[in-house]
Amino acid sequence: MADYADRSLRIGYVGGSILLFTLLMIALGMWRISVGSVSFNNIVSPKVEIFYWVTILFSNTLGTALGDYFAADSGLGYEGAAVVFAGALVLLAVAYFYTKISRTLLFWSAFILSRPLGAALGDLLTKPVATGGFNLSRISSSLIIAVSIILFILFTRHRAGDHPGRGDQYQVIVQISPKYRGSFDTLAFGEAKPHSGSLKDGRLDLVYHQNPGLNIGDSFPLWTLH
Repeated sequence: MADYADRSLRIGYVGGSILLFTLLMIALGMWRISVGSVSFNNIVSPKVEIFYWVTILFSNTLGTALGDYFAADSGLGYEGAAVVFAGALVLLAVAYFYTKISRTLLFWSAFILSRPLGAALGDLLTKPVATGGFNLSRISSSLIIAVSIILFILFTRHRAGDHPGRGDQYQVIVQISPKYRGSFDTLAFGEAKPHSGSLKDGRLDLVYHQNPGLNIGDSFPLWTLH
């Protein structure tokens, strides 16, 4: 899609990036309006899965267009593009550990930036020296990348996945307006419906038997019934 926008539509990588970013925002907006959340931890229905993969498609292609622009048109070259995207990912990691920015926003930002970083590093390894690459064979480059991925996996902290139906409970606390005087029964939830809950003085305590996929700072899909 990135090459189609550049070569067939003739709008260049910048135009293609703007087009793909617009499509990505539309996909996320429709997902949010339809479900109430764009959390990547709560892919529990066919409808949500469709939104998820459409968003993956546009975000992945947007990353490709950004990578092509920075590597080919910006003058930074493959090495410079790799440094830019690696630095941006480091900033996102800092934001994850030291700020309360929405984890969902950070996830999609990191996902978009990881694609051009991988493309820039791959081109850096395989392109001729005359064009700024290392001129390694594709097999050698693939082995280097594969070993790097394995090392990252080995040195990354792991935790067990969440499995519904085992009696686990997840507590979610949501702050809403203390001026709201309705009862818990007057509230409606998105697809992540709680098993039970209570409402008092603007504090909404919810209990789930399945991980609702919510992170600190996320907006909560909640409506009032009239």
